[in-house]
Amino acid sequence: MAKMIPEQLPKKASYAEKKVFKKLKKLPDDYIVIYSLGLSKHIKKIQGEIDFVIICKRGILCLEVKGGKVTRENGIWNVEARNGHKNQIENPFLQASDNMYSLRNYLIEKMKNEFYKENILFACAVVIPDTYFEAEGPDINSNELINTKKLKEYDIKEFIYNVFLYYNEKYQAKYLQSKTNLTKTMIDKITIILRGNLGYAKSLSFDLEETLRTLIELTEEQKEILDKMIENDRIIIKGTGGTGKTVLLYEQTLRLAALGYKVIFVCYNKSLSQYLNNMLGNLNNTIKENIRISTLHAYMLEQLKMAQTEYAIKNTEEYFKEEVPQDFLQINNEKYDVMLIDEAQDILNSTYVKCLEKILNGGLKDGSWYMCVDEKQNLYNNTELQELLHYIKNEIRPTITRLTKNCRNTKQISNFNYELTNIEQSTNENIYGNDVQKITYRYNNNQQDEVRNIIKNLQSQGIRNSEVVILSKRPYKYSVFEGRNFLEDMSTKIEIIGEYNNRENTNEYIRFSTIRKFKGLECNVVILCDVDSVNDEESRMLNYVAVSRAKTLLYVLYKEGVSLHAIDKSVNNDIEKLVDQLLHNN
Repeated sequence: MAKMIPEQLPKKASYAEKKVFKKLKKLPDDYIVIYSLGLSKHIKKIQGEIDFVIICKRGILCLEVKGGKVTRENGIWNVEARNGHKNQIENPFLQASDNMYSLRNYLIEKMKNEFYKENILFACAVVIPDTYFEAEGPDINSNELINTKKLKEYDIKEFIYNVFLYYNEKYQAKYLQSKTNLTKTMIDKITIILRGNLGYAKSLSFDLEETLRTLIELTEEQKEILDKMIENDRIIIKGTGGTGKTVLLYEQTLRLAALGYKVIFVCYNKSLSQYLNNMLGNLNNTIKENIRISTLHAYMLEQLKMAQTEYAIKNTEEYFKEEVPQDFLQINNEKYDVMLIDEAQDILNSTYVKCLEKILNGGLKDGSWYMCVDEKQNLYNNTELQELLHYIKNEIRPTITRLTKNCRNTKQISNFNYELTNIEQSTNENIYGNDVQKITYRYNNNQQDEVRNIIKNLQSQGIRNSEVVILSKRPYKYSVFEGRNFLEDMSTKIEIIGEYNNRENTNEYIRFSTIRKFKGLECNVVILCDVDSVNDEESRMLNYVAVSRAKTLLYVLYKEGVSLHAIDKSVNNDIEKLVDQLLHNN
């Protein structure tokens, strides 16, 4: 079965497109089929679109699909709807050809010399799946046409093979040479380059197997930012939890690596770094070799060990915050063409900025970089932004853009987060789910009983353990678990985030994590425990992060007597003010 991008057609797809989609899905598994590829740079139009792009070892085929009753009378093309109404349309063969050359020009621009080196064969064809269309004329090429009769009687693979054969013979007759087959590496590169243009990106679903299979359709504002990433070398993306910041950075990482750039993705959270590295697992090695995903500290320590084999590591906060960056600034280190920084609000301070400058070719001022900022999730960095603010505003002057639409949380979860924290939320009215379950407890053993009941209920409804995470502001030893697995008699195992072990059966495990270690990740079902305060600044920030991790179901266990409403509405975070000033006064 062919790899379809996306795996399922959106509701907007026409009946004809759905019919063709089913046929193309039956192609062998070494075929890539992309639906509805946008062309921002068309050779004749302001904007174009290719219904289907097929990528295989033979080359790249652009398909134009025309549904309904298609006719050509006196050189005029029309399509007749079921109600008998006729609409004049563009010559589909000319449309397919223009789209093909527009796509070819785009790939030449992106791939440069590598494009010509690969000698890629392009072809185009028209599919008319609802009509026994058999008209003839100078503007109709039967070699490029598949009507409803051919679609029923012919093997779609055979038709595609014949189209490529026809184009290769044309090329051979004109240039006295044949096109060569594409390698798997080149097919993967082209797919990654085009997928971003398509407006689809890999979902950062918590479950790894789902992540590798599932695609999410990007919002219009996310598509716009992806386009900006093509045209701009330095961008700050502002957005609250769930707006898809990490998805966009990861997608841009893949695209740049496929284009041959040496890319580093930097984040603060070790768990997020491990997770994204796992996502690279099935990626082509040639592309993977261009990507480095790491926390800033892990990268600096690796470089220090390479420079000084006897370099001693100390397990103190002062060592990591002060000694490691200072030692790193004294050595020669590996550099990168492009840097992507996630959770930038946790990384940026005057010391770390110097380290980032050292990693990136051209530094922050002249190099190429993209960073995401959520000032609402600032859990670590409460000082030292004034110098950074002045530097970025007056020296670097990046493009500033914003994400406002929540793509992760249901409307109920977003609304509850605002009630709990009084921190403004991005919402999506179209994502409607279950009500948030709020459960009180008096003592910790009550809380444990409630967790047991929740897990039993979820398991009885077919929810896999791997779809559930238990979050707490406290580490495992001092949390609801008190350092022991009270779910063990239910044949339920616990995996503590940050203490990864090789597991034989992922579905047996429910994950536990501190809120801090789960930043940047998400999960279908979140059980938030140990909520015994809501109004101090630290509690507000931690609760905001925890609640925004939940995609579909949220359970909140809070201590009796605690009101799940932020009372002090005058509380403001100085960091929020500074970052907001940075983003507005560019």
